Amino acid sequence: MGGRKANRNGANGAEGEKPEEISAAVNGGIRRLQSRRAASMVARQKIRVLMERKKKAAKDAALSVKEVAVAAMDVAFRRRESRRAASMAAKEKIGLLMKKITRNVRRKNDRSFANVCEAEIVEKSLERNSISEQQQQEHEIDEVDREKKKEEALQWLKDAGIFELGSMDQYEPLRWYYKSRGSFGSVTAVRENSTKEIMVMKKVREGMTVNLLREIQILNQLNGHPSIVRFKEVVLDGDSHDEICIVMEYVKRDLRKFIKNSKRSFTLSEVKNWMRQLFEGVKFIHENEIIHRDIKPSNILIGEGGDLLKICDFGVSAPSATKFVGRAGTRQYAAPEILLRPVNYSTAVDMWAVGCVMGEMFLRETMFRGRDDIVVISEIFKVLGTPEDISNWPRLRGQDTIDMLSGYANVLEKKFTNCSPKMTESGLDLLKNMLTYDPTKRITAEAALNHAWFAENSDLSIRDEALE
Repeated sequence: MGGRKANRNGANGAEGEKPEEISAAVNGGIRRLQSRRAASMVARQKIRVLMERKKKAAKDAALSVKEVAVAAMDVAFRRRESRRAASMAAKEKIGLLMKKITRNVRRKNDRSFANVCEAEIVEKSLERNSISEQQQQEHEIDEVDREKKKEEALQWLKDAGIFELGSMDQYEPLRWYYKSRGSFGSVTAVRENSTKEIMVMKKVREGMTVNLLREIQILNQLNGHPSIVRFKEVVLDGDSHDEICIVMEYVKRDLRKFIKNSKRSFTLSEVKNWMRQLFEGVKFIHENEIIHRDIKPSNILIGEGGDLLKICDFGVSAPSATKFVGRAGTRQYAAPEILLRPVNYSTAVDMWAVGCVMGEMFLRETMFRGRDDIVVISEIFKVLGTPEDISNWPRLRGQDTIDMLSGYANVLEKKFTNCSPKMTESGLDLLKNMLTYDPTKRITAEAALNHAWFAENSDLSIRDEALE
C-alpha cells in the first residue's frame, strides 16, 4: 500500500521524494507477489495429492469388490460343471451382478456401499450354491432312474423277442430325405454302411412305452409278409434310452401322396392289384389276432414301379383281445363303432377303413371328411343313409342330434356313377359289404379276396403305363 501511495504522490507532483524510498517500496511489492505465488503453488500441490489419494482409494475399493465377485464366480462354476445349462445361467446372472456393482461403485464411490455389495455377492453365491446342490441331487436321482428304465426297456425288448440291438454307428443319415415329425418323434432315411441299403429309421422321443413295445412286438411278429413293411432291428440312441429307433425297409411313396400327385386316373387293373395286396396284408394281420386300427392311404406304401403295396405304421395297433376305450387312428377312416366310443370293437374296424381306402382310389378324394366325430358321422349318413335304429346308437341320445342326422337316403351308387376307373356292380357290392353299419355283417379280408370283383376281366393293356 505504501508503494501505491508513493506512486500517487509522485503522480500528483509531490516533490522531495527520495529514490531509495521508491526502490524499497517496489522491492516490497515484488516480495509480496512472490509469496502469494508460492502459497498458490503449495495449495495446488496439496489439492493434487488429495485427488490422487481419492482416485487410488476408489480404484482399490473397486478392485477389492471385483476380486470378491470373481472368487464367488469361480466357486459357483466349479460346483456347476456337471450341468452345463445351469452353469450358463449362473454365468449370466453373475455377469449382470458385476455390471450392477460397477455402476454403483462408480456412482457412489463410497467404501461403505462397496461393503454392502460384497455382502450381497456372498448372499447370492450362497443361494446359488444351495440351488446347485439341490439340482445335483435331482440329477443323480434322474441318472439312477434312467439306468433303471434302460434295464427295464432291454427286458421288455427281450420279452418282445428282440435279443440283439443294432448300433447307430452302422447307419448314415441321408439329407435328401424329407424328415417327417410328429408327437411320437421323427422318421428319416438312413444308409447302412456295410450293405449300402437304404432304410427308414423311426425315432421315438418318449422312450420305452407300452405302445412302442407293442409296435415292436407286432412288427417282429408280422415280419416277412410281402404286404407288410419289413422290420430290421431296434437301435438305442447313445447310452440312454431317451430315443428308441425302429429300423425298417425304405419305400419311396405312400398312397396318399400318389393319389394327390398323380396327373391321371388309375386303371382298374392297378386298383385291383393294390386292393388284392391290401386284403392279403390285412388278412395276415387278422390271422395273427391283431387289429391295425389306423389303415389309411398315408400308411399304405407303394413301391417303385407301382406294383408292390405294403402296410406300415403299427403305432396304435393292438391284439384283438384288447378291451378298447375311445377312438384310435384317423377319424376320416374310422368305423362308426369307433367314432361312437364303444367299450370294445373287433377286426371289422379295419375292413371299414379298407373300404374307405378303396373308395378313395376311385374318387381321388376322402370319402368322409370332417374335423369332429359327429361331423364325420353326419358325412357317413349322407352317403350310406340314416340307419333305422339311430335312436339306439350311443352318443346320439339327444333329440336335436337325432333329428339333424335323420332322413338321409343311401346314395353310394350315385356317388360312384362318374368316377374313373369305372365302378362295376361287383366292385360296388364289395364296397357295400365293407361299409356296413353292423360290424358283425361286415365282410372279412379272406372273404373279400374270394369276391367276384377280382374275377372280372380288367383292361391290362394300359397297366404298364400306370405310374410313368
